[in-house]
Amino acid sequence: MGAIILISNSANKGKSSTLVELANLILNKYADAQIVYTYKYPPTIDFTLVIRVKGKIVAFESKETSNTQPENSLEKIIANYNPDILFCTSKTKGETLNVVNQIISNFNYSCIKTSTYQVDNDFEKANETKAKHLFYLAIQLELF
Repeated sequence: MGAIILISNSANKGKSSTLVELANLILNKYADAQIVYTYKYPPTIDFTLVIRVKGKIVAFESKETSNTQPENSLEKIIANYNPDILFCTSKTKGETLNVVNQIISNFNYSCIKTSTYQVDNDFEKANETKAKHLFYLAIQLELF
């Protein structure tokens, strides 16, 4: 059974930036980290990243799902890579949240839901701190 860690909040609240920080933290922390797949969604900072670290598959998906997409990227990640941990973003309502709930029931994933920190300034520090908290949460829960 894998785990989904879902970061949700409204638009422009640092969800993707937090995932960028988290991915960089993990890639820099572990010398054995190998990139399995990566894709950047231009012109945004949204991305898909799948890595192998400490014998686990860890996936990141910051692209919002929409009803108009021909295929669902979250389901594609699950089907193609069967990640032990999937970090993803979602607005507080909408299609991505529905897809995450389907994955939880269809693929027997557990889910931890959290949000970004809402601050008036120092957004970068807040995103870096949230990324560190998510990293240590995953370690404490022995997800990797």
